[in-house]
Amino acid sequence: MKAKVTIGGRESDLFDVLVGVKQERVLAPVIFNLFLVAVTLACRNGLPSNAGIPHTYRLDGSLFNLHRLKDKTKISNDRIYELQYADDAAIPAHSVADLQRSLDTLSTAYKRASLLVYTKKAEVLSSVVTHNLPALSSVHSDTLSNVQEFTCLGNY
Repeated sequence: MKAKVTIGGRESDLFDVLVGVKQERVLAPVIFNLFLVAVTLACRNGLPSNAGIPHTYRLDGSLFNLHRLKDKTKISNDRIYELQYADDAAIPAHSVADLQRSLDTLSTAYKRASLLVYTKKAEVLSSVVTHNLPALSSVHSDTLSNVQEFTCLGNY
């Protein structure tokens, strides 16, 4: 694959592109998704067993039948460690310490995969109503800001 750069109407000479997959190719999103799955699994392996948010569910067609959900024979238990949308992620946690542990593990897994957590966009949203909550969470020594609302993932 060859490419050139255009700046101010002037084009560079053609040069070889030695890495990556062309964006219009069907394989590009598939390869990216496989890559993110591998990074996510590496991250989960580094988390303690009580990390994330517990989730109980059943897949027998009785999703909204709470009486059947209490029946222990056909339910599954899992944990939600992250919610991902494109290149955004939400990390649920029950405490600031759990969030910090998850952020540390995630940023380490990302760093090993040559990815970065963009801390200028990262925010901490607490479901507990607090006023003047001190900023306690950080990634790579960058303190994350605490907010009371944020733009929904994928909407900018």
